[in-house]
Amino acid sequence: MRDYKVLVKIVLSYAIVGGIIYALSMTTSLFVTLLIGMFSTIITSLLLIYLVLAPENLFFTFVPENKVKFIISGGRLQKILASSNQYTLHPGNAQFDKYDVVKGESKGLLGGLRFYGFWPLSDVMIYRFKWTNITESGVISEHDEILDTMILKTDMYLVKVTDAEDKNMIPMDIKAILTIRIVNPYKAMYMAQNWLENIVNIIKPAVREQVRKYSYEELIKGDGEHFSLLGKNIFNELRGGVPNDIEELYAKYGIELSSIRIENIDPQAGLRELTLKKIVAEKEAEVKKITANADAEAFKEKALAWKQQGVDPGLGLTLEKLEDTALNYTVFGGGVP
Repeated sequence: MRDYKVLVKIVLSYAIVGGIIYALSMTTSLFVTLLIGMFSTIITSLLLIYLVLAPENLFFTFVPENKVKFIISGGRLQKILASSNQYTLHPGNAQFDKYDVVKGESKGLLGGLRFYGFWPLSDVMIYRFKWTNITESGVISEHDEILDTMILKTDMYLVKVTDAEDKNMIPMDIKAILTIRIVNPYKAMYMAQNWLENIVNIIKPAVREQVRKYSYEELIKGDGEHFSLLGKNIFNELRGGVPNDIEELYAKYGIELSSIRIENIDPQAGLRELTLKKIVAEKEAEVKKITANADAEAFKEKALAWKQQGVDPGLGLTLEKLEDTALNYTVFGGGVP
């Protein structure tokens, strides 16, 4: 259906141009007609490329900034087209693998416009990709889309790890934010069935292993030191293992994982409320203790002052309390005897 609509647009466009040229031939000389016809055909062809063919990935395509497109022929990769003011794809040598992302520029005609080959012998590859990311404002966005590009710039992906247990074997769900950059689009696309799922499968065991070292209370109360360091500990475990998972992701799958941050920890239903109630009760008891100590210190100061005035501390405290009661105003008229 897509190709049929494009074909109709092309035929109609050239038919309109042909009609105009034919009408001009009736009133102008042959030379002028040919000149106008050639100019009109060129302009029409450029407009069709820019407005019809490239958006539909037919013969031409647009490669957005900091992204790549895979051109396939007969089910095999033919080439990868990049568009970026920061990166380019290395052709490969002793130092870099083919399609390694290196610093440089990748530009086509009019920015991202590229001629990729003769369709249908060649075509732009499309694929389904599911991911969840989080914006700078903290909004979580889930995606399940058919894509024809792969992003090169650094991005943050949200990973959910379910049924991780703390040291008390309490099941919890963990949300982790991974900072990732594609450093070789060929490896990311072809060396794993799904590069993000591959990373998640590597991350999950490390998350569960680190969470098991703490209780849920330790992770959420106090200054949150354990909570904030948990992501760093998970990253260090991946980097310090044998094999080194961080280096393997980079070298084998073309993925640079630069950081892991724990976004949220949700225990089983009801545990959060019970734990928070316990923490609140502990804080209230602490406040009462501090208040009691403060009251005791205040009484010591008052008792010392009363003794210096020759007043018994017990009598002084009684009169002080009596001063704040209604009895003081009804019996003594508002004054303490």
